[in-house]
Amino acid sequence: MKKIALWMVLMGLGLSSVQANYDKTYNDLPQVEAQAEQIKSVNMSKVAAAVAVVAEKFGLTDKVCLRLIHKHFPVEKGQVMVQVKETVDGKVSLVTRAMSMEAAKQMGATVASWIFQGDKVVPFEYAAGTCPEAGANFEAFLSAVRPILHQHGVLNTISVALLPTLGQTMGHQAVLMEVNEKAGAQS
Repeated sequence: MKKIALWMVLMGLGLSSVQANYDKTYNDLPQVEAQAEQIKSVNMSKVAAAVAVVAEKFGLTDKVCLRLIHKHFPVEKGQVMVQVKETVDGKVSLVTRAMSMEAAKQMGATVASWIFQGDKVVPFEYAAGTCPEAGANFEAFLSAVRPILHQHGVLNTISVALLPTLGQTMGHQAVLMEVNEKAGAQS
């Protein structure tokens, strides 16, 4: 059995799926340091293994990953957080920046990660040209993953994301660092 690619960022769906209060939802997220502290006592190998079983069932093993829920910096009303592939210091990187929904739409950005909020699944972050199509069974996959994250106590700490395709092979259990454009630092 293949393992799910665990993409811990420590630090198909279009923009029409943006909820009206994205800015409030995103700005209310904790900072990366608080979330990193919260998962220290969690056996992430067990979480990843449980999610991997579900990913395999839905044929998504090489398309999905787990991501630490955190905010980079506040977004303004009408903005979304978007990851774009760029070369930074000679390395292929995901640069995360806030941009208007219109600019994101023009770049072809789609939802790349989701968080569970009560009984809803809402967009967390978007990506422009770096994610595979979610597929028709993705909603069922999210429904199946929710109880696993809840059972392990990480429902508000770990999100589900589409695995970025950066034109390079990433092994399972890979750790990919993002570049935070506003601060110019990794997050």
